[in-house]
Formats: sequence, C-alpha cells, structure tokens
Amino acid sequence: MTDVIFDLGGTLFNYRVAAVAIEDGRVLLSNEGRDNFWTLPGGRVKVGEPTAESLRRELLEELGTDARVGTLLWVVENFFSFRDETFHELLFCWSVQLPELTGLTGVDNPRVQYAWHPVNALSTLNLHPRFLHEALTRPPSTPAHIVQHDG
Repeated sequence: MTDVIFDLGGTLFNYRVAAVAIEDGRVLLSNEGRDNFWTLPGGRVKVGEPTAESLRRELLEELGTDARVGTLLWVVENFFSFRDETFHELLFCWSVQLPELTGLTGVDNPRVQYAWHPVNALSTLNLHPRFLHEALTRPPSTPAHIVQHDG
C-alpha cells in the first residue's frame, strides 16, 4: 500500500493520523531531531487503510508497542508551510492507550525523539498544529472539526 501524499503543483496534500496519549497529566509528543518543534506521534495513512488501523500500525512501527486506539477526537484541516513546501493536511487525531509503553525505554528509533510533556506546560513548547496547546488540556467528548492555518 502507498502512503497518501500528493504533489498538487505547488501544494502537498498529506493524509495523516496522530495519537493523543495522555497519562498522569502528561502527553506523549514526538520530534524529528532536525526540527525545532513537537507534534503528536503518528504518520501517514496508506491507501485503502482505515485511520484507526493506520495509527495502530504507525505506533507499532515507531514505538514498538501495540496501542489501543480509542475514540476519534479531532478531524483537522491543517494548512502550513514546512521546509519551503506548502501543505494541505487532513489529520485524524485519536485517543490512545499505550499499555506496554512506560517511560520510553526500549524504543529504537534514531530519527525521532519521543517524550512525555506536562499538559499544563504545553504553552512553553513549539507545538504543531498550534490548536493543540489549548485543546490537549480538555479533549472533546465527541469528535470536533478544526481548521488550522499555521503560516
């Protein structure tokens, strides 16, 4: 199966899933070492793959853990620029439980750093998409639609 990302003549369309793992007042975030910002862990959806299955697969590949995917929290239309590219991203954010992941010991992924961050201190982080600074302090009880323009 192929990842869903298309070059649409000056804009990249990206179809992505992300995990919202919150434990003990902390949220799991990821950072690719060369970037100066944090995001929710996840990855691209493959053609023909439901988003919950994509997220389970991505977390198994990246973290080596079998995640329990819970409820859909946000569907995000995310517009941003990154590395001289313009993106139109469709992002599905799911609540997850990571029963096998305590700490992050044993995670062998040299290109991505994972860390737990206090939810009440997210305003101090360069976190994308930006709506997450506030939204992670009170995730919705039913799925919400977000349109985010991050310049």
